[in-house]
Amino acid sequence: MTRNVVRFTMVAAIVTALFVPAVSAAAEPANATPTFSKDVAPIVQRSCQSCHRPGQMGPMSLLTYEEVRPYARAIKAKVSSREMPPWGVDRYLGIQEFKNDLSLSDSEIATIERWVDTGAPMGDPTHLPAPRKFDNDYEWTLPEAPDLIVTSPPYTTEANGKQIWVEKITDVIELKEDRWVKAYQARPSKEGARVVHHYIAYIVKPDGTEDGFGLHYVPGKPATVYPDGSGFLLEAGSKVRFDLHVDSVDEPVTDRPEIGLMLYPKGYKPETNIVRLNWSSLGDLDLPAGETMIRNDGYALMRGNYRLLSFLPHFHIRGQRSCIEIIYPETGEIEPLNCFDFDFYWQTVFQYDDDVQPLIPKGTILHTIYYHDNSTASRINPDPENWTGFGQRTVDDMAIAMGE
Repeated sequence: MTRNVVRFTMVAAIVTALFVPAVSAAAEPANATPTFSKDVAPIVQRSCQSCHRPGQMGPMSLLTYEEVRPYARAIKAKVSSREMPPWGVDRYLGIQEFKNDLSLSDSEIATIERWVDTGAPMGDPTHLPAPRKFDNDYEWTLPEAPDLIVTSPPYTTEANGKQIWVEKITDVIELKEDRWVKAYQARPSKEGARVVHHYIAYIVKPDGTEDGFGLHYVPGKPATVYPDGSGFLLEAGSKVRFDLHVDSVDEPVTDRPEIGLMLYPKGYKPETNIVRLNWSSLGDLDLPAGETMIRNDGYALMRGNYRLLSFLPHFHIRGQRSCIEIIYPETGEIEPLNCFDFDFYWQTVFQYDDDVQPLIPKGTILHTIYYHDNSTASRINPDPENWTGFGQRTVDDMAIAMGE
């Protein structure tokens, strides 16, 4: 489908008890001290271990009590400030149901805080949940084995090097006829998982044009399975351009990332076409030196009826926040969808739950808002004394919104 981006500049009660039943000696008081084995380990398993384990991007492993205990106070600080786990959805605005939500509830954060403040005890080891299994880390997690695997040419990172961007383009995909894709999974190699921050793989059509929003990988992201009867067309003669953001470790790492594709049967055309779109801010990105909360806007006219499955805001170091909303031109009504705080080191694809995926009617305008900070208030800003604009380098910046 065609996308059109309009280019012009611009989100106690107190109850008196008459009778108190006896409490058995085995019962645990309501204010009992939280323990790792019973209270904290389940939280860490669900929301931390996808990244914090050997071979992944987390800077330390958090699989056992012995691994977690030395970092207890740091963990408290990170979860109390909601820096960890990385989940930038504004909790007070818009849709809150996402398939890949790793965020902690207020009560879970309070549990971790009390656990640390009371000495971070282990507790009874028999209360530990079974270890989380990661058997499928380097196996496909698609519903079925992929029908087609596209592999990038290899690249190698330097030992103790800088964060870099790597671009690799495949030869023509081995596909004799056009086929529709119903699911995909992007992943690095086993070694590459140590260094890959994220990547986007763009499909390059036979005519040389790229197919909008690419296929994406971020640590912990599961396979993308489209609703029944929907998919996107993969044309015979296409290539794939891998655009990777990679870090380094204490030794060289060679990676060959892959895309696994599940295809519909030959000759089958799904009723609904998945459109992968890429919106950017309007005009040249202008980030004056020393300024905070610099706003840029983008607008896309919807030429069909759409259901938004996922959303990925993308900036570089100075990016702070992105918001999306729907504008109904006939009435002037504005419907906010979400705002997302941005973390350069933990970029996230936000996958809406099936029942709450936003419906965007034909003729409406999808409005994206981008905020940057080019001042010393940003602790990772490499050069707040100079103007910055759009560019591919990490020290440059971007204002992009991607969605399916």
